[in-house]
Amino acid sequence: MRTDLSSGPLVRFVVGDDGAATGHARPERVGFMSIRAHRAAGGGFARIRWDDPSADTTATDLEPWVPLLDYEHCWPIALALPSCRFDVWEKTEDRAGVALLADPVTGSWASVTYAETGDRLTVRQHGPRRLWDAAEHAYRWWQHHGQPPLPAWRWRITPDQQTCTLD
Repeated sequence: MRTDLSSGPLVRFVVGDDGAATGHARPERVGFMSIRAHRAAGGGFARIRWDDPSADTTATDLEPWVPLLDYEHCWPIALALPSCRFDVWEKTEDRAGVALLADPVTGSWASVTYAETGDRLTVRQHGPRRLWDAAEHAYRWWQHHGQPPLPAWRWRITPDQQTCTLD
């Protein structure tokens, strides 16, 4: 299975008498590369001014590094933000460390970086979707449900829809 935010997991499906396919993730970690015709538009991270003063500014105590960079932690965010991409820029002398989310479908973006003072992180969001709010909500929902591993998720594909739920 693949979203724009995350590649994997490998899911084994069984087709039932009703024609619906249901499956769970396999323990193997895999990654998939889209063929050129199926690739989503790029996130446009180079064009984002992550410190844009016109963006809505809030704060968070959730560091984005683990939720975005860990294979299992990222999955609930990938489901909540299916067309979203992310990038993480390391801290250098010229810039603060920053995590970026971008949705090329809506043009929305969010950045998360350490505030100049204190231990809270500054969140800047722009566009019709509040990407970090949705990402944080999905991640905290996943934590509240006991951080279920990928094999606990159930995928179901019918002629009319695709769903991913927890058993």
